[in-house]
Amino acid sequence: MKYTKFRIFQQLFLNNNVTCVGSGIAQNYATYTYSNNGLPLTVKDAKNQLTTWPEASVFYITASYDALNRPTALLENGTVSLASYAYHDLSRRTTVTLGNGTTTGYGYDTQSALAGLNQYATAAGTGQDNTWSYTRNQVQDIKAASWTNNSYQWTG
Repeated sequence: MKYTKFRIFQQLFLNNNVTCVGSGIAQNYATYTYSNNGLPLTVKDAKNQLTTWPEASVFYITASYDALNRPTALLENGTVSLASYAYHDLSRRTTVTLGNGTTTGYGYDTQSALAGLNQYATAAGTGQDNTWSYTRNQVQDIKAASWTNNSYQWTG
C-alpha cells in the first residue's frame, strides 16, 4: 500500500489515537478530538493532560487570496485587519500593510532581485521610518547596502 501524506494522516489521527510504532508495547500516546469541520480541538497525552488547540477558541484568522492564489488579506475573527498584501504583474510583492498601519514597500531591479525596502511605521515621515537600498553584482550578490535610519541596525 502506498502511503501518501493523507494516508499517513488517516493512520495516525483519524482513529483519534497515536501509538508507538516499533515497540512491543501497545500504548496510546495521545488522543485527539475534532470539530465538525475536521480541525483538531483537543489532545490528551499519555499523562492524561488535556490541551485545547487554538482553533477551539473564539480567536481565528481568515485569509483572502486573489485569482493567482496569492494572499491578499489576513483578518482576525473575520473583521480586524492583521495584514494586507499587494503585488505587481510579475507576482512580486510590492507592499505589506499591517493592521497597526506599518507599511513595507518592496522595490526590485531589472533582474527581479530585491533592490530596496521602505518601511513606514504607522505613518510616513516619523522618526521610525527606514529605507534600505541594495546594489548587486551580475550574479546578484549584494555589493553594497545603505539605509536611512541607524536605529534598526545591528550593533553587536
